[in-house]
Amino acid sequence: MILWTNGDLSQNTILQSYVSLYPHSFIVKVVDIPRLARGTALEGSPLLEWSDRKAWVDGDLVRLLVLWTYGGLWVDMDSLLTRDLHPLLEHEL
Repeated sequence: MILWTNGDLSQNTILQSYVSLYPHSFIVKVVDIPRLARGTALEGSPLLEWSDRKAWVDGDLVRLLVLWTYGGLWVDMDSLLTRDLHPLLEHEL
């Protein structure tokens, strides 16, 4: 699992405890938004500079750019999974 963030969370003791407990399963990565936007319609856009206290706008931006660049499956931390996600991973969406 990768926790993507656009800020430094290295001092967050809760996250660091998970990284220590599950070093091969839990990773925290800081997003370089301008780098991920290169070659996309968002490159150079003023939207890349937006942010808000609740991280709704910039959170959506991070989600969009990470999925566009790396692919994969995004699950918010407040999601409740009721079924196995494995069948979704067999298809390219």
